[in-house]
Order: sequence, then structure tokens, then C-alpha cells
Amino acid sequence: MKNVIDHLSEYKSYHLNPKNVKTHMIGIPLIVFAILIPMGWLRWHIGEFEVTAAVIFIAVSLIFYFKLHVPLALGMLVILIPVQYLANQVSLLSFETSLSIFGFCFVIGWIFQFVGHKYEGRKPAFLDDLIGLIVGPYFLLAELYFAKGFFPHLAEQVTKEGIRKRQEAEKAKKEIEEMPQANLN
Repeated sequence: MKNVIDHLSEYKSYHLNPKNVKTHMIGIPLIVFAILIPMGWLRWHIGEFEVTAAVIFIAVSLIFYFKLHVPLALGMLVILIPVQYLANQVSLLSFETSLSIFGFCFVIGWIFQFVGHKYEGRKPAFLDDLIGLIVGPYFLLAELYFAKGFFPHLAEQVTKEGIRKRQEAEKAKKEIEEMPQANLN
């Protein structure tokens, strides 16, 4: 299994431009909130408890986060509880209302994402590895921690490795572009 540096540096290699990271600070929370709404429509009663797909999704994500880095995972827990609560409240509204809120947040969130990647000049990380969809929120929290001076050794390693991975990807892309095209006649 990849460790926290592997995951965060891979994501970082797609997010070296500060403008891209800033747009993600808006886009990713909107998308996370949005996807939890339809997950809230899927509900099961287990004894006296009601469980939603959103709660299961968050629980699985948190297990993944805790296996990587406990302090970052605790931060995600503190953030995801109120976000899930609010998304759950929206999912309980009429279907039309909750669908409209989902659609608005989801579309606006992705607009911010793609504007950010226009600044970056690189496609979103999840297009190469779907795990980027789960790592994205975790990466943003890590970036906030790093900006406040927490975990400086981790920040240094993630940035250094992210830059190295970006350079490798750009070199490989350049080599492919410079390859002679096969004559298919």
C-alpha cells in the first residue's frame, strides 16, 4: 500500500501552481458536499439506526485516511462530520430541491476545478488514477496544515517528491512527443 508521501506527492505533482490549489479550495469542498447529497438518498435501517451511503462512504474514506496519517485523518473527521450533517439535511428536502442543490454545487465545483487546471496546464489527477478523487480533500487539508507550519518534514517531502514526479511526467511526455510517428501507409 502506498504511504502518505506517495499519495500526497502524486497529487501534488498535478497541483504545483498556487492558483490551481486556491481554486481547489473552493471546488473540492463543493463537490464533496454535492456528492454526499445523493448518497443521502440511499438509506437503510439497521435496528434502530439509519445508515446512508454517505455515512458508509465517509467511514471508508476515513479508514483510508487514518491508515495514511492519523493527525490529518483527525482533521478530516472534524471537517466531514458537519459537511455530512448538512448534506444529509439537504438530502431530506424534496427530491427536486435536493437535486437542484446537488447539481448547482457539483457543476460550480467542477468549474472551479477545471479553471484551476487551466492555470496548472495539466489534467486533473483522477484522470490518471481514480484514487485522486479520495486524496483530493485530504491533500487540501494537508496543504492548509503545511501553510500553518504543521508537519514541516512531511511538507518538505511531499513537495520535493511532487516536483520530482512532475518532472518525470513532463520528460516522459516530451519523449513521446518527439518519437517519430510510425508510417501506417
